[in-house]
Formats: sequence, C-alpha cells, structure tokens
Amino acid sequence: MRVGMLWFDDSNRSLPEKVARAGNFYRDKFGRSPNLCLINPESCDVKEGLIAGIELRQARMVLPGHLWIGVDEESAAKPAEGAQPARRTTKRSKARVEGELRLPLFADGPAA
Repeated sequence: MRVGMLWFDDSNRSLPEKVARAGNFYRDKFGRSPNLCLINPESCDVKEGLIAGIELRQARMVLPGHLWIGVDEESAAKPAEGAQPARRTTKRSKARVEGELRLPLFADGPAA
C-alpha cells in the first residue's frame, strides 16, 4: 500500500473496534472499502489477521496509536478465483479517430 489514510486513536477501545471505525470512515470518505490496515507492533498484542474484513499487518514505520488504512494494490489487482481476465481492445473509438477538435484561437470582432 503506497497511499492510505492515517488514523489516530489512542482510546481504550479494542483493536477490532478501532479498525472497524477507521474502515467505516475510510469507506464514507473515499467510497471504497479498505482491505489493509498497518499497525505498530508495540500498539497491540495481535500479530496479524483479519478484522472486519480488513487484513491486519504489523509495520514499524507506523507510530504507536496510529492505523494506516487503505487499499493494498497487489491484492486488489489479483483477479478473484474463477474470474476471467479483462480483455484489452486495441481499436480506438470511431469518433475519436475521425473527429477533429476545433477551438477558437481569437475572438471574432474588433480588438479592444
């Protein structure tokens, strides 16, 4: 995950509740469900796992009390089991090839 949301929560809530709250906020803000949450190893006793449908991993680069939550590009890019890969088309749209763009460079009429 190269881009994510940094979430600070030093409350006494349980880790699953913190991850769920951060995930709900992320979903509301970005319109996409997160699938990865990075936490500092010293912040909790949970090693790794799945919480509220979000994979939990330890990362020393995340400060204690913080969650780095977002979408893991590698797992998001993997096709689901049995899914057919998307076919790429090489044909350009007819309108794009045959159309032309005309923009006025100067206003018609006398200069002010």
